[in-house]
Amino acid sequence: RRRRQPEGGEATTKPCVNVHPVYEFNVPTFGKGVVFDVDHKVRNEQFRFFAEALKSSKLKTYVQLFREEAEEFFDKWGDSGEVDLKEQLSELIVLTASRTLMGESLKLSSCPILVGLHFQGLTAVAF
Repeated sequence: RRRRQPEGGEATTKPCVNVHPVYEFNVPTFGKGVVFDVDHKVRNEQFRFFAEALKSSKLKTYVQLFREEAEEFFDKWGDSGEVDLKEQLSELIVLTASRTLMGESLKLSSCPILVGLHFQGLTAVAF
């Protein structure tokens, strides 16, 4: 952050980097209307819900779960064919996020209708 001196003489702190494109990229992770698709105040409130789960020490414990989820996901693909890669990888992100942040018992892949609801922006249920 950079300190800027406005005309009135008071120093303000404004971000020097536009993070909005990064947030837009992450909207599929949680869906529309939550976390990365809301204003700053709401996003901060929602981050508090899962701040512990996103600490680097905790993220390291998810590696095996990510791997298992990815292997299970790609095993269903078969040896040939065509897929919409953006759609498929978005679904994989949802599956890994749901498994690690919400737990095995609420894993979205065990209930395909929840995956569909997620993509419709109804992930607030998880919070």
